[in-house]
Amino acid sequence: MIYTSDDLIAAIKRNAVVPASQRKFSDDDFLAFLNEELQLMLTGELMKLNEDFFTISDTVPLVANQSSYGFPKNAAGWRFRDVVWNDGNGVLQSLTRIPYEYIDRYQYNNSDHPLFFYVKDDAIVTVPDMGSPVVGSLILSYERLQNKLVKINECGRITSVAVVAGGYQLGVTGLPTGYSNGVDIISGVNPHGIICENVIPVAAPLLLTVVGTFSRPPVVGDWAVQTGNTSIAHIPAEYNMLLAQLASIRYAVASGDANAVNLISQSAGAMLGKLKERSMNRTKGAPMKIRSKDRVLNLMRGRMW
Repeated sequence: MIYTSDDLIAAIKRNAVVPASQRKFSDDDFLAFLNEELQLMLTGELMKLNEDFFTISDTVPLVANQSSYGFPKNAAGWRFRDVVWNDGNGVLQSLTRIPYEYIDRYQYNNSDHPLFFYVKDDAIVTVPDMGSPVVGSLILSYERLQNKLVKINECGRITSVAVVAGGYQLGVTGLPTGYSNGVDIISGVNPHGIICENVIPVAAPLLLTVVGTFSRPPVVGDWAVQTGNTSIAHIPAEYNMLLAQLASIRYAVASGDANAVNLISQSAGAMLGKLKERSMNRTKGAPMKIRSKDRVLNLMRGRMW
Protein backbone atom coordinates (compact mmCIF):
# COMPACT_ATOMS: atom_id res chain seq x y z
CA MET A 1 0.00 0.00 0.00
CA ILE A 2 1.17 3.54 -0.79
CA TYR A 3 1.06 5.98 2.14
CA THR A 4 1.03 9.60 1.02
CA SER A 5 1.40 12.44 3.50
CA ASP A 6 -2.38 12.85 3.49
CA ASP A 7 -2.82 9.14 4.27
CA LEU A 8 -0.43 9.44 7.22
CA ILE A 9 -2.32 12.42 8.63
CA ALA A 10 -5.54 10.40 8.42
CA ALA A 11 -3.80 7.48 10.18
CA ILE A 12 -2.77 9.73 13.08
CA LYS A 13 -6.36 10.81 13.53
CA ARG A 14 -7.51 7.18 13.57
CA ASN A 15 -4.78 5.96 15.91
CA ALA A 16 -5.23 8.75 18.44
CA VAL A 17 -9.02 8.96 17.99
CA VAL A 18 -8.77 12.68 17.25
CA PRO A 19 -12.21 14.28 17.57
CA ALA A 20 -13.46 15.72 14.29
CA SER A 21 -14.57 18.81 16.17
CA GLN A 22 -11.14 19.64 17.65
CA ARG A 23 -9.57 22.89 16.45
CA LYS A 24 -6.38 22.94 18.50
CA PHE A 25 -4.27 21.00 15.99
CA SER A 26 -4.30 21.57 12.23
CA ASP A 27 -3.19 19.20 9.49
CA ASP A 28 0.01 21.25 9.32
CA ASP A 29 0.63 20.40 12.99
CA PHE A 30 0.15 16.69 12.29
CA LEU A 31 2.52 17.00 9.34
CA ALA A 32 5.12 18.62 11.63
CA PHE A 33 4.77 15.66 14.04
CA LEU A 34 5.35 13.27 11.12
CA ASN A 35 8.44 15.09 9.89
CA GLU A 36 9.97 15.32 13.35
CA GLU A 37 9.53 11.60 13.94
CA LEU A 38 10.71 10.73 10.43
CA GLN A 39 13.93 12.73 10.77
CA LEU A 40 14.75 12.21 14.44
CA MET A 41 13.43 8.77 15.31
CA LEU A 42 12.60 6.53 12.36
CA THR A 43 15.51 7.41 10.08
CA GLY A 44 17.90 7.06 13.03
CA GLU A 45 16.57 3.62 13.93
CA LEU A 46 17.08 2.40 10.36
CA MET A 47 20.59 3.88 10.23
CA LYS A 48 21.51 2.09 13.48
CA LEU A 49 20.99 -1.25 11.72
CA ASN A 50 24.12 -0.52 9.60
CA GLU A 51 22.41 -1.90 6.51
CA ASP A 52 23.14 1.13 4.31
CA PHE A 53 19.63 2.55 4.30
CA PHE A 54 19.69 6.02 2.69
CA THR A 55 23.33 5.61 1.57
CA ILE A 56 24.25 7.54 -1.57
CA SER A 57 27.53 8.88 -2.96
CA ASP A 58 28.78 12.06 -4.59
CA THR A 59 31.82 12.37 -6.81
CA VAL A 60 33.89 15.47 -6.04
CA PRO A 61 36.73 16.31 -8.46
CA LEU A 62 40.03 17.13 -6.78
CA VAL A 63 41.07 20.76 -7.26
CA ALA A 64 44.67 21.89 -7.64
CA ASN A 65 46.07 23.43 -4.44
CA GLN A 66 42.84 22.74 -2.54
CA SER A 67 42.84 20.25 0.34
CA SER A 68 39.54 21.09 2.12
CA TYR A 69 36.22 19.80 0.76
CA GLY A 70 32.87 20.54 2.39
CA PHE A 71 30.39 17.96 3.56
CA PRO A 72 27.49 17.29 1.18
CA LYS A 73 24.51 19.48 2.12
CA ASN A 74 22.29 16.41 2.59
CA ALA A 75 24.68 14.39 4.79
CA ALA A 76 22.80 13.22 7.90
CA GLY A 77 24.67 13.99 11.11
CA TRP A 78 27.53 15.58 9.14
CA ARG A 79 29.14 12.20 8.72
CA PHE A 80 30.45 10.00 5.92
CA ARG A 81 30.00 6.32 5.25
CA ASP A 82 33.30 6.19 3.38
CA VAL A 83 35.81 8.36 1.52
CA VAL A 84 37.41 6.83 -1.56
CA TRP A 85 39.96 8.20 -4.00
CA ASN A 86 39.29 7.41 -7.68
CA ASP A 87 42.36 7.77 -9.90
CA GLY A 88 40.18 8.29 -12.98
CA ASN A 89 41.23 4.97 -14.55
CA GLY A 90 39.07 2.62 -12.51
CA VAL A 91 41.40 2.23 -9.52
CA LEU A 92 39.67 2.93 -6.19
CA GLN A 93 41.45 3.41 -2.86
CA SER A 94 39.59 3.75 0.43
CA LEU A 95 41.17 6.54 2.48
CA THR A 96 41.88 6.20 6.19
CA ARG A 97 40.77 8.91 8.59
CA ILE A 98 43.45 10.19 10.97
CA PRO A 99 42.75 12.04 14.25
CA TYR A 100 42.97 15.81 13.98
CA GLU A 101 45.50 16.01 16.81
CA TYR A 102 47.83 13.61 14.95
CA ILE A 103 48.17 15.60 11.73
CA ASP A 104 51.72 16.58 12.74
CA ARG A 105 52.67 12.90 12.38
CA TYR A 106 51.64 12.85 8.72
CA GLN A 107 53.92 15.46 7.20
CA TYR A 108 54.39 15.04 3.45
CA ASN A 109 55.23 17.22 0.51
CA ASN A 110 52.31 18.33 -1.60
CA SER A 111 50.89 15.49 -3.68
CA ASP A 112 48.71 14.94 -6.73
CA HIS A 113 46.39 12.62 -4.76
CA PRO A 114 45.39 11.98 -1.12
CA LEU A 115 46.54 9.13 1.12
CA PHE A 116 44.59 10.01 4.28
CA PHE A 117 42.09 12.60 5.47
CA TYR A 118 40.91 14.24 8.69
CA VAL A 119 37.67 15.97 9.64
CA LYS A 120 37.61 19.66 10.55
CA ASP A 121 34.23 21.21 11.39
CA ASP A 122 32.07 20.77 8.27
CA ALA A 123 34.81 19.64 5.89
CA ILE A 124 37.26 16.86 5.22
CA VAL A 125 40.88 17.77 4.64
CA THR A 126 43.10 15.60 2.47
CA VAL A 127 46.56 14.50 3.57
CA PRO A 128 49.01 15.27 2.07
CA ASP A 129 47.98 18.75 0.92
CA MET A 130 47.00 18.85 -2.72
CA GLY A 131 49.50 20.40 -5.08
CA SER A 132 49.25 21.05 -8.80
CA PRO A 133 48.34 19.21 -10.89
CA VAL A 134 45.99 16.76 -9.14
CA VAL A 135 44.75 13.36 -10.25
CA GLY A 136 41.25 11.90 -9.95
CA SER A 137 38.38 12.62 -7.61
CA LEU A 138 36.89 11.79 -4.22
CA ILE A 139 33.86 9.54 -3.87
CA LEU A 140 32.01 10.60 -0.72
CA SER A 141 29.49 8.02 0.52
CA TYR A 142 27.02 9.15 3.18
CA GLU A 143 23.53 8.65 4.55
CA ARG A 144 21.31 11.38 3.21
CA LEU A 145 18.73 13.41 5.06
CA GLN A 146 15.12 12.64 4.26
CA ASN A 147 13.05 15.01 2.16
CA LYS A 148 10.36 16.82 4.14
CA LEU A 149 6.80 15.51 3.85
CA VAL A 150 4.36 18.07 2.47
CA LYS A 151 0.65 17.87 1.73
CA ILE A 152 -0.50 16.45 -1.58
CA ASN A 153 -1.94 19.76 -2.76
CA GLU A 154 1.64 21.12 -2.76
CA CYS A 155 2.80 18.39 -5.18
CA GLY A 156 2.10 17.49 -8.79
CA ARG A 157 1.21 13.91 -9.70
CA ILE A 158 2.54 13.04 -13.14
CA THR A 159 -0.27 12.27 -15.59
CA SER A 160 1.65 12.10 -18.88
CA VAL A 161 5.25 11.81 -20.06
CA ALA A 162 6.73 12.96 -23.38
CA VAL A 163 10.41 12.78 -24.34
CA VAL A 164 12.11 16.08 -25.25
CA ALA A 165 15.73 16.96 -25.95
CA GLY A 166 17.74 16.15 -22.81
CA GLY A 167 14.74 15.35 -20.64
CA TYR A 168 10.97 15.06 -20.42
CA GLN A 169 7.80 17.10 -20.62
CA LEU A 170 5.58 16.06 -17.73
CA GLY A 171 1.85 16.58 -17.47
CA VAL A 172 0.94 17.12 -13.81
CA THR A 173 -2.21 17.42 -11.73
CA GLY A 174 -0.94 20.78 -10.51
CA LEU A 175 2.30 22.74 -10.47
CA PRO A 176 4.19 21.95 -7.26
CA THR A 177 4.51 24.74 -4.73
CA GLY A 178 7.86 26.52 -5.11
CA TYR A 179 8.72 24.79 -8.40
CA SER A 180 10.68 27.84 -9.57
CA ASN A 181 13.25 27.08 -6.86
CA GLY A 182 13.87 23.62 -8.31
CA VAL A 183 12.06 20.28 -8.33
CA ASP A 184 12.72 16.69 -7.38
CA ILE A 185 10.98 13.88 -9.23
CA ILE A 186 9.89 11.20 -6.73
CA SER A 187 9.10 7.61 -7.66
CA GLY A 188 5.43 6.80 -7.25
CA VAL A 189 6.20 3.17 -6.41
CA ASN A 190 8.02 1.66 -3.46
CA PRO A 191 10.73 2.55 -2.37
CA HIS A 192 9.76 6.09 -3.47
CA GLY A 193 13.29 7.34 -4.09
CA ILE A 194 14.39 10.48 -5.92
CA ILE A 195 14.83 9.75 -9.62
CA CYS A 196 15.88 13.28 -10.59
CA GLU A 197 17.07 15.92 -8.13
CA ASN A 198 17.17 19.69 -7.95
CA VAL A 199 16.45 20.78 -11.50
CA ILE A 200 14.84 24.05 -12.57
CA PRO A 201 11.82 23.24 -14.79
CA VAL A 202 10.19 25.24 -17.54
CA ALA A 203 6.55 25.54 -16.51
CA ALA A 204 3.30 25.98 -18.38
CA PRO A 205 -0.26 25.34 -17.16
CA LEU A 206 -0.22 21.73 -15.84
CA LEU A 207 3.09 21.06 -17.63
CA LEU A 208 6.70 20.85 -16.46
CA THR A 209 9.64 20.45 -18.85
CA VAL A 210 12.54 18.94 -16.92
CA VAL A 211 16.03 18.56 -18.35
CA GLY A 212 18.41 16.66 -16.10
CA THR A 213 19.89 13.32 -15.10
CA PHE A 214 17.29 10.64 -14.31
CA SER A 215 18.04 7.32 -12.59
CA ARG A 216 15.17 5.89 -14.65
CA PRO A 217 12.62 7.42 -17.03
CA PRO A 218 9.68 9.08 -15.24
CA VAL A 219 6.30 7.38 -15.57
CA VAL A 220 2.68 8.24 -14.92
CA GLY A 221 2.10 8.10 -11.17
CA ASP A 222 5.46 9.62 -10.17
CA TRP A 223 5.50 12.96 -8.35
CA ALA A 224 7.01 16.39 -9.00
CA VAL A 225 7.77 18.30 -5.78
CA GLN A 226 9.84 21.28 -4.73
CA THR A 227 13.44 20.25 -4.10
CA GLY A 228 13.80 18.95 -0.55
CA ASN A 229 10.12 17.99 -0.26
CA THR A 230 8.23 14.77 -0.90
CA SER A 231 4.69 13.45 -0.97
CA ILE A 232 5.73 9.97 0.24
CA ALA A 233 8.36 9.04 2.84
CA HIS A 234 11.41 7.23 1.47
CA ILE A 235 11.22 4.35 3.95
CA PRO A 236 10.23 0.67 3.65
CA ALA A 237 6.47 0.67 3.09
CA GLU A 238 5.57 -1.17 6.30
CA TYR A 239 7.37 1.47 8.37
CA ASN A 240 4.70 4.01 7.43
CA MET A 241 2.37 2.42 9.98
CA LEU A 242 5.06 2.91 12.64
CA LEU A 243 5.62 6.51 11.52
CA ALA A 244 1.92 7.24 12.03
CA GLN A 245 2.07 5.65 15.49
CA LEU A 246 5.08 7.73 16.51
CA ALA A 247 3.39 10.92 15.35
CA SER A 248 0.26 9.86 17.26
CA ILE A 249 2.35 9.76 20.44
CA ARG A 250 3.47 13.34 19.77
CA TYR A 251 -0.17 14.37 19.42
CA ALA A 252 -1.16 12.57 22.64
CA VAL A 253 1.71 14.22 24.53
CA ALA A 254 0.74 17.65 23.24
CA SER A 255 -2.88 16.95 24.19
CA GLY A 256 -1.91 15.93 27.73
CA ASP A 257 -3.47 12.47 27.35
CA ALA A 258 -1.13 10.32 29.47
CA ASN A 259 -3.21 7.16 29.03
CA ALA A 260 -3.08 7.44 25.23
CA VAL A 261 0.67 8.12 25.37
CA ASN A 262 1.22 4.90 27.31
CA LEU A 263 -0.99 2.73 25.11
CA ILE A 264 0.30 4.02 21.79
CA SER A 265 3.93 3.90 23.01
CA GLN A 266 3.57 0.21 23.89
CA SER A 267 2.13 -0.53 20.46
CA ALA A 268 4.83 1.50 18.69
CA GLY A 269 7.60 -0.21 20.69
CA ALA A 270 6.36 -3.68 19.74
CA MET A 271 5.98 -2.60 16.12
CA LEU A 272 9.51 -1.18 16.00
CA GLY A 273 11.00 -4.39 17.37
CA LYS A 274 9.24 -6.53 14.76
CA LEU A 275 10.16 -4.24 11.90
CA LYS A 276 13.83 -4.04 12.90
CA GLU A 277 14.01 -7.84 12.95
CA ARG A 278 12.67 -7.83 9.40
CA SER A 279 15.17 -5.21 8.24
CA MET A 280 18.29 -6.40 10.08
CA ASN A 281 19.79 -8.36 7.18
CA ARG A 282 18.81 -6.99 3.78
CA THR A 283 20.61 -9.73 1.83
CA LYS A 284 19.76 -12.79 3.88
CA GLY A 285 20.86 -15.28 1.23
CA ALA A 286 24.13 -13.48 0.54
CA PRO A 287 25.83 -12.57 3.84
CA MET A 288 28.11 -9.55 3.86
CA LYS A 289 31.83 -10.29 3.82
CA ILE A 290 33.32 -9.30 7.18
CA ARG A 291 36.59 -7.43 7.06
CA SER A 292 38.96 -7.38 10.01
CA LYS A 293 38.42 -3.66 10.59
CA ASP A 294 34.68 -4.36 10.95
CA ARG A 295 35.20 -6.45 14.08
CA VAL A 296 34.11 -3.79 16.59
CA LEU A 297 31.16 -2.79 14.42
CA ASN A 298 29.94 -6.37 14.21
CA LEU A 299 30.39 -6.92 17.93
CA MET A 300 27.99 -4.03 18.45
CA ARG A 301 25.59 -5.51 15.91
CA GLY A 302 25.66 -8.89 17.63
CA ARG A 303 26.96 -10.60 14.51
CA MET A 304 30.35 -11.95 15.47
CA TRP A 305 31.43 -15.15 13.70
